[in-house]
Amino acid sequence: MASLWTELKRRNVIRMTVLYSVAGWVLLQIADILFGLLDVPGWGLRLVLGLLLLGLPLVVIFSWVFEMTPEGIKRESEIDRSESVTTNTGRKIDRLIIFGLVAIVAVLLADRFLLMPDPEKPSQVAVQGPAVEVTGADAAADPAGDTQQKSIAVLPFVNMSGDEENEYFSDGLTEELLNLLAKVDDLRVSSRTSSFAFKGKDTSIPSVARELKVANILEGSVRKSGATVRITAQLIDVDTDSHLWSETYDRQLDDIFAIQDEIAQAVVDALKVQLLEPGELAPTVARETDTDAYLLYLRARHTYELGRDTRDDDMVARAIEQYETVLERDPDYALAYAGLSDAYGFQSIRGDLDTHEGYERSREMAEKALAIDPDLVEALLALADIQLEFDWDMEAAERSYLRALEIRPSDAEGLRTYGYFLATDGRYDEAFKYYQKALEVDPMQLRVYYGLAMSYIFSGNFEEMAALTEKLAAHRDERFMERWNQNMTLITLRFKGEWAELIERLPQEPESIGDLQDAAIAYYHTGDEQRAREYLDRMIEIAEEKQYEFSSVAAALVQMGQPDRALEYLEKALQTREVNFPFIRHDPDLEPLFDDPRFLDLLQRAGIKPPKKGSG
Repeated sequence: MASLWTELKRRNVIRMTVLYSVAGWVLLQIADILFGLLDVPGWGLRLVLGLLLLGLPLVVIFSWVFEMTPEGIKRESEIDRSESVTTNTGRKIDRLIIFGLVAIVAVLLADRFLLMPDPEKPSQVAVQGPAVEVTGADAAADPAGDTQQKSIAVLPFVNMSGDEENEYFSDGLTEELLNLLAKVDDLRVSSRTSSFAFKGKDTSIPSVARELKVANILEGSVRKSGATVRITAQLIDVDTDSHLWSETYDRQLDDIFAIQDEIAQAVVDALKVQLLEPGELAPTVARETDTDAYLLYLRARHTYELGRDTRDDDMVARAIEQYETVLERDPDYALAYAGLSDAYGFQSIRGDLDTHEGYERSREMAEKALAIDPDLVEALLALADIQLEFDWDMEAAERSYLRALEIRPSDAEGLRTYGYFLATDGRYDEAFKYYQKALEVDPMQLRVYYGLAMSYIFSGNFEEMAALTEKLAAHRDERFMERWNQNMTLITLRFKGEWAELIERLPQEPESIGDLQDAAIAYYHTGDEQRAREYLDRMIEIAEEKQYEFSSVAAALVQMGQPDRALEYLEKALQTREVNFPFIRHDPDLEPLFDDPRFLDLLQRAGIKPPKKGSG
């Protein structure tokens, strides 16, 4: 062995192996940086590593068999030992190794100080797209004057891994930081929907702060490679255009929970706010599982949210499979059960599952989550939705909504869904308050605006509806406002009974249930009963095919003077457990039925209270 080692050194095999390793490491680091900047998929870096590993044994064999001479490369066996120049070659290789080590240090310094955010330089929005510098004019205080100093938005951390598959991880990190900071007393945290509305957009930080009405912004980036992760984060005071705190973390994924805690704690310390538990943030439920299960959960949640937001039924189905994979690894992970509950509820509403089957699956998952963690807000809200939309048990639903809001008072989704519950129950004044609270923490949530608008319209508060549209126009793009104005104008004209103008505003070829309903009622009231019947028949055809929206058919029939047929379709809505059925006791279109014994009997069989006098 001593002789072999001596021969390896004499032939410079050891030196060439070290030189190749150093050169390979430098090349790999440069590729990692460049691939991240150029958005090269993650397999690109793995391909480079694979090629380098394949080349190592070739270098060893080449070094053993061949030797560099003044006349070129020759087989070692053909060279006289007295004429060998391996010693001189070795000194040259030593210099190359030293040069390579210097290159390693240079790459590390460049990665650390040149490619990472500089706390002393003007801030840039941590979203994909061209960076925008903060200017003094942009950093002015919120003109509305309602920005709280102890308020923060967490912008989506940028995925710099060069692999879109890691998007779930950077998004998940952002959401977990939101959840941690939301547990801090006296700190208003903008919700996920509002923060993620700026993802991938070229928007300056002061503009984001003004729209979200926050005084501070937390931004950062994530670079994940295998089991290693680099996270940078910086906290910005928008008014002073200064960095309150900035840090870079190079860790193993096993430390991900600790990194989240460190970032959240540093933000809290920088803002000097009072914690719920002095000196330490309370951990999230996510901490009750291992890292692998947690990463699988982040991927499943990311898939579901994309599928839900884009109405992609296949993606939601894929999310269900991913949640099930999480539970195979950790059968006691409450958040995964809550995620499954949401997904099954979504499939029930979309018609991908039979209503009874879908909601019962959703209930089973919510109850399993609550059996593990009785205070899990996500599961309480899922259960509340089931109790409202399928059980039609208003009292039980309200208890679940209020329990969730007791645990997490500033939860935007809880505030919004409880507002919807109150509107469904005809308690519009209370609904307005909760919708407004939801907008304080989630000003970019479109479902809140729609819920608030419908509550204004159904309560006859058209002036507030107009004011809401005017306010909304300052925060939305032209495309959204075009759709908003179209929808709200049609609804307002119908409930005001301005039929001729409603017909002018309708699409030439109505396709949706809502547009067909508007067309049927409008043409009926203008005396064109033939066209009214055509739109009504099309509406009934869709409802029968999809087995939903029977209550909308009933509303059109009542307005067209056919109360007996309307009751038949309300019976179908009862039998199919239509999601919106509890609202029929407040639907202005159905008001002519409110004193009809058959309508009251229908409500009684459904377990729903009769209409209040003067409702609708």
